[in-house]
Amino acid sequence: MIAAGASAGVSVAFGAPIGGALFMFELSKPNTYWRFSLLWKTFISCSTAVFFMALLEAILHGKFDTWTASSMKFGEIRVSSSTPSDVIIGAIILGAVSGMLGPLFINVNTRINAIRAKIWTKKWHKPIDTFIFCFLTATCFYWFPYMFRSCVSRKVLLGDD
Repeated sequence: MIAAGASAGVSVAFGAPIGGALFMFELSKPNTYWRFSLLWKTFISCSTAVFFMALLEAILHGKFDTWTASSMKFGEIRVSSSTPSDVIIGAIILGAVSGMLGPLFINVNTRINAIRAKIWTKKWHKPIDTFIFCFLTATCFYWFPYMFRSCVSRKVLLGDD
């Protein structure tokens, strides 16, 4: 029940029933009670959850008459004016930038963890470390939209492109 509920929540959040079932399988793999039949039951619960989420969303927004299989997976479908070559070029650029930033992130993360291991040596230091990390993360997530909004509005006001 817990596996089915958790995986259904992940499936509804991302609109991916297979992904939710496999996510829970991956988390529960060390569990000795996990059987292959449970994977199928979890997948059925994920599929049902995604189906009903899409159905209720279509009814809520009054678009039940235009409801299709693609709206079940992705919500409202918007037609874009981009061409397939634009999408491919964007994917290549995104992949190249992510490929270069990935090793940088791993390197910085490894160094920061080594420094943290030297600083926080006692058992009671770990809650303090966790609090500082959570506080910095929450502060960044709170203030970043305001910083980027001011950059965007400055471009709009000054006419910079």
